[in-house]
Amino acid sequence: MKNGISTNQNVTAAASCLKQAGIDFAFRYYSTTTTQPDKRLTLAEANAILVAGLILAIVYEDGPTTVSYFSNARGQQDATNAFNTALSIGQPSGSAIYFTVDYDAPPADISGPILDYFQGIQQALQVASGGGSITFDIGVYGSGDVCAFIKQQSAIAKYSWLSESTGWSGSKTYADWDVNQAVPTSDLCGFTADPQEYDENQALGDFGGITSLNPRPIQASIESGDQEP
Repeated sequence: MKNGISTNQNVTAAASCLKQAGIDFAFRYYSTTTTQPDKRLTLAEANAILVAGLILAIVYEDGPTTVSYFSNARGQQDATNAFNTALSIGQPSGSAIYFTVDYDAPPADISGPILDYFQGIQQALQVASGGGSITFDIGVYGSGDVCAFIKQQSAIAKYSWLSESTGWSGSKTYADWDVNQAVPTSDLCGFTADPQEYDENQALGDFGGITSLNPRPIQASIESGDQEP
């Protein structure tokens, strides 16, 4: 079992402390539309995380909090933006990018627009890979029902990350997670025990994390989609 955190805060200054405190990995964000300056991972921060001996894990998130966000076109756009960011950071081929469903989606949403969204992600990443020279595995974050449908039933995601929101549909009984998020129980390396600052996580075995970067002078094979204001 590996212990980790997920946070929308820059962890550069805390990376060594986190390692000494028994933290094994840190989930950090790619985002195109965020207005939170520290949410978006930078190359300097990625290097600091890895130099400290932590595993870096990647999640892409703009605003997936209502069903209106989700569509095949939005999935293609988010995957394109994630792919381009991964190239600029030097994310190694074969590691994972997680995509989030950050609300308690009912079955009709999951089997409809959310499935369409993840199919769009899959399609765009296949196009961007240019025949397989650079590929990224797909992870899904959300409720137990979302994780089960996108990972097990549709087999689009290789990895699932169960949200800390245990009251969401299927979350109490979902057991096939690769990463399990929980509300923090104590202050940690300058982060207060507040989900607005960080969350605790546990991971079982491989979850698509990164242990080294692979800088490459390669342009993305598809163009970024339009950005939200």
